[in-house]
Formats: sequence, structure tokens, C-alpha cells
Amino acid sequence: MKTLVYVGVNKGLNLEYLVRLFEFNKAYGFEPDPQMFYDAVLCLENSAKNSNLFLYNDKIPAAKFIHRGTEVLLLNCACSQFDGSATLHITENRVATSLSKPGPDNLKLHKDSVDVIETREVFTINLSQFLKNEKINFIRSEEHTSELQSPDHLVCRLLLEK
Repeated sequence: MKTLVYVGVNKGLNLEYLVRLFEFNKAYGFEPDPQMFYDAVLCLENSAKNSNLFLYNDKIPAAKFIHRGTEVLLLNCACSQFDGSATLHITENRVATSLSKPGPDNLKLHKDSVDVIETREVFTINLSQFLKNEKINFIRSEEHTSELQSPDHLVCRLLLEK
């Protein structure tokens, strides 16, 4: 069984591409920015069968799709070391949006448009607990995201070695 985990799916284009290109049985996508989450839902709905919007654990907006034989679960939450909530700093260009305030590290990656235009509380999910029973084959995390914190990078490496 091949499983993809994608943290920071943005508008969903890369997630849709990976699911189309490779034969995964399951794919999990995480996007904390509500606007980007719904853009990703629309992107996947255009090429999927059996789309279903629901609340994961009765609180987190989620969408489930069957895309070319892959079961895709997209969650509107940030990956963290805990289940709960955190402040999301939404930037003008949306690409530098993060749980961390934009600072010198973000400025090196994004020369412009890192001004925070909005903050909002978002759900967080403990990635290691969420994936504890999964055999993970491929993990994609946008290099600019801080949502996947360093202890979870270790968890991801361990999950890949299972």
C-alpha cells in the first residue's frame, strides 16, 4: 500500500499532480489557510469522483475524494505537535503563510509580499498521532512552511522507515 502525505497543499495543484502521476492507495493533504483549502477542494473536485465534504472529528473542515483510484483526504488544519489550535499568519502572497510570524528566514525565501494581512485561529493536528498506524511512502512539505515543526520532521523520517 502506497501512501502520500502532503503538508501545505496550497491550491491543490501539486497534490492533484502527484496523485495523477503516481499510483498511491491513499493521500493525506493538510492546508490551514481556509481560502487555499477551498481552492484545493475545487481543484480536486474537478478531476475526482465521489467528493464528500464533512467535519473531521466533528470540527475540522475536510473533503474526501476518489481520484484515479486514490483515496484522498484533505484537511483544513495545520500540522503540529499537538491537537488543538494555533494562530495562522496569513501573508499577502499567501505563499509565506505560516504558524510563525514572518521574519528574517521568510524574507530570505520570499523577497516580497510577506506582510501579514490577517491572523486567524486554525485547528492543529498532531501529525505523528494522526499517522501512527500508516505506512508512509512519500512526504511532501513545502520548504517555506513552518507548520511541520522539527520534531515532526523526525517523526516523518521514522514513518518512512517503517
